[in-house]
Amino acid sequence: MPTSQWCDRLTGTSWIAVAGIDGATWAQREYVNSGKTETIGEEIDTFTGTDGKKVMAELWKAFGHCKTFTQDYSNMQARTTTVRTRLHGIGSQAMKAVETSPTFLGGTTLVAIRVGNAIVTCIYSSEHSDLGASAVTWAERIGKRL
Repeated sequence: MPTSQWCDRLTGTSWIAVAGIDGATWAQREYVNSGKTETIGEEIDTFTGTDGKKVMAELWKAFGHCKTFTQDYSNMQARTTTVRTRLHGIGSQAMKAVETSPTFLGGTTLVAIRVGNAIVTCIYSSEHSDLGASAVTWAERIGKRL
C-alpha cells in the first residue's frame, strides 16, 4: 500500500493492511455500544516465516508517518495527531497509537500485539476521554489466548 494511503487506512477497521503483507489467515469482528458512543474492532491475522515481524515494523513506520494528518469524516475535515508507543511485557512485540483531534470528542486507539506468527489488532473509538486503555486490555486478553 502506498504511504499516501496509510493515514486514511488508520482511521478504520482492517488497518493492518497498511503493512502491505497478506496474512495466511484472518478473522475480524466489530462491536458498538447501545449509545453508539464507543466502538471496538478486533482482528487476528496469522503470517508465515518472518512476515509477522515485518508487519509490525511497517505498522510502526505508518504510525510515525501519520503523526499529523487530515482525515475526512461525514463531510468535514479533522486535523488529527497520532502518538505512538511501544508496549512492553505483552506478547512477542506490541505497540499502540492514539489518534486525537480537536474536531472530535475522545479519540481512537490502535493496538497491535504479535504473538509468534499471529498479530492481534484492535481499534477502539470513544466519544469519551479514554485514550486507549480499553484497546490495550482487549488486545492483550485475545493475545493471551493464542
